[in-house]
Amino acid sequence: MSAQGEDRHLLGRLLLDVEQQLAEFAGTLGRLADDLEGGFDVRPAEVHRVTERATASIGAVRFVQVMREATDGEPATPS
Repeated sequence: MSAQGEDRHLLGRLLLDVEQQLAEFAGTLGRLADDLEGGFDVRPAEVHRVTERATASIGAVRFVQVMREATDGEPATPS
């Protein structure tokens, strides 16, 4: 596999990992929303943790976008 092929493979794996993290994050947000609607107290530490994960996920998505642009704009796909 060429270096560019390896890079695309790694980017594809990174993208899958980011997608998984975003799905987990969405689940956490859904639980927080349910807690708020149900009248439960949401702990500030939980909100802080979710905010940190969101920031990291957004950064990872942006990284993947930049790397895709750097490899001639072709989408990274896992092998």
